[in-house]
Amino acid sequence: MKSLRSTLPPLDALVTFEAAARLGGFTRAAEELNVTPSAVSQQIRSLEERLGLGLFERGHRSVRLTAAGRQLENSVTVALDHLRAASDRVRASAQDEPVTLAVDQSIAQLWLPARLAAFRSAAGDAPIRVTASDQFEALLDVTHDLAIIHGDGRWDGYDAHMLIPERVFPVASPAFCDANPQVEQPDGLSHADLIEFEYQGWAWMNWTIFASNLGLAAPDSRRVVWTNSYPLAIDAARRGMGVALGWDGLLDQDLSAGTLVRLTDKTARTERGYHVIWRHNARLSERADKLRAALCTDPPRCQP
Repeated sequence: MKSLRSTLPPLDALVTFEAAARLGGFTRAAEELNVTPSAVSQQIRSLEERLGLGLFERGHRSVRLTAAGRQLENSVTVALDHLRAASDRVRASAQDEPVTLAVDQSIAQLWLPARLAAFRSAAGDAPIRVTASDQFEALLDVTHDLAIIHGDGRWDGYDAHMLIPERVFPVASPAFCDANPQVEQPDGLSHADLIEFEYQGWAWMNWTIFASNLGLAAPDSRRVVWTNSYPLAIDAARRGMGVALGWDGLLDQDLSAGTLVRLTDKTARTERGYHVIWRHNARLSERADKLRAALCTDPPRCQP
């Protein structure tokens, strides 16, 4: 079976023929195609030689389609229109292709909403598809352009930049503090109602690790809520159910609005935190690269 390349005339010659046929002359076709009349004449002659028949009757100052030329014009016009429409559809589809961002539930509910519109604008108003999951396997799915993930910054096959360093301190609602004024004292957490977040990642801080980090005795307080959802733990704290561990960077809005208050100046610090990650040596799209730059500069804690 012969290939299309060997049986079809060159596309440039067909485009030139269509313009000359539609405009009724080589000179006008040359003006539209931004080439010389001789270049148009050469393309038409090459096409005629390939087909083995004449397409134009050439006069002193004019050209006119032959019967074969008129027949070819009908088919070429339709074919080029289809190609043009298909190209437009593909181009539009590529422009609408979303940048994909994977985040855990804490980032999705506590950090990203206030920034999402700005990030989309920074990415050239590209659609952004956000996948929220607390499963590492889902966050490290290679189909995502970018991910925001908690850890030490070392993931095989990925480059990472720190976005939110881990800085942790206890928080509670104003109503809870009013009802339990002792929680704001140096040893006030020893007997406070605590809200415990149980995360599947070994590196996530809990009350025991928090106390150890600061050289304090492990709190013997009762846990009034255990949950594997950090947003739920924070919501329980907002509602006055107890004291939760607050992550600097995740609770900025709550602390600014006063729905949560920080109970102590003591802060547990680690080398871990939230990182923006992408596949090593991945060729990011222009829009994904712009989103990465926007993520890394809000706040300016990492370099793209």
